Amino acid sequence: MPMMALRLHFIISDPPHLMKTVRNCWANPKQRLGYNGMEVSWKPPNEMYIKNRTQADDTGLALIPKLKHEHLHLTSYSKALSNSVGKALMLTVGTKATQTAHFAEMFDKFFDCLNGSRRND
Repeated sequence: MPMMALRLHFIISDPPHLMKTVRNCWANPKQRLGYNGMEVSWKPPNEMYIKNRTQADDTGLALIPKLKHEHLHLTSYSKALSNSVGKALMLTVGTKATQTAHFAEMFDKFFDCLNGSRRND
């Protein structure tokens, strides 16, 4: 299939390490990460995790039951935050987490884009 003249193509040579580097920079309090001109902070996901755990301990129900300690206290195998975490950030933390929520959702879409095995994935 011929390339379209106006279509941009980006080549990323090492996607897993790129994703891990972004995640580590995001979680490092000494680093400042921005998205759309606004700061993206690791604090809202931590705040959400604490609220989620407290609610689960008090009521037995959690907004994000799959969110675990390992998602926010990183090891070399920790998962990145997902689209559902981005949505939950807006519900639990509110507008102060807007940029962080958008970043988490964008990061999830980027991961899915790199992880797809077929054109329509």
